[in-house]
Amino acid sequence: MKNRMKFSLLALVFLTAQACSLPRYDAGTMTVPSNTSTSGSSTDAVNSRPTDGTSRTGATPTGANSGTAPNSGGMPSMGTANSTSSGISGEALAAVEAERAETLTRFASQAINSGIYEIQLNELALKNTQNDAVKKLAATIVKNYNKANNDLKDLAGSRGVMLPKSSSTNMSTLSASSGKEFDQAYLKIIIGDHQKAIKLFQETAKSSDRQLKEYALRYLPVLKIHLEQAKTITP
Repeated sequence: MKNRMKFSLLALVFLTAQACSLPRYDAGTMTVPSNTSTSGSSTDAVNSRPTDGTSRTGATPTGANSGTAPNSGGMPSMGTANSTSSGISGEALAAVEAERAETLTRFASQAINSGIYEIQLNELALKNTQNDAVKKLAATIVKNYNKANNDLKDLAGSRGVMLPKSSSTNMSTLSASSGKEFDQAYLKIIIGDHQKAIKLFQETAKSSDRQLKEYALRYLPVLKIHLEQAKTITP
């Protein structure tokens, strides 16, 4: 009897020890003993990612083993040290600007010299002629050339180009004439001058300089009208 009780006691101790080593269930949730390992690596329960540097199966980080580097688009091209954003070098741009300035200076100097002379010539015609058609043409030319000269001065001034303030053409011979002789000489000069001016303005209308081109195209039709009117006048 005594031995039986001893055996029962030993069996009870053994069962109790076994029960302590088994997983416990608390309100339907299994508590895994702290010394249990699932795969030899621990996991961050908050972020659901390994904390030992290993990769989770089926999850590939962006840019890793995907065949494409994160910055596969490449670094943006910065161009050359002396290039503008349009790809034109600073030296080339400076050369273009210098050429445009030279073209403007050459054209404006010729045009303003001719313009000042035309105003003086036609003001003289208004005083000396007795021909009504000549007077009408002279008055029109004075009006149009005053506007053209002022526009050209504004354009040149905005670009830092200095223009002459007077004409270098001598009108002493014409000033001494009068009547029909004056009208004939005047119309000959007007026709010749306008033919030259039209050629100059036509060439300038092809310029790559936008402002200069617009100016030439604005006044080219005016010059042609002056020429046609002068050709119809009989001294």
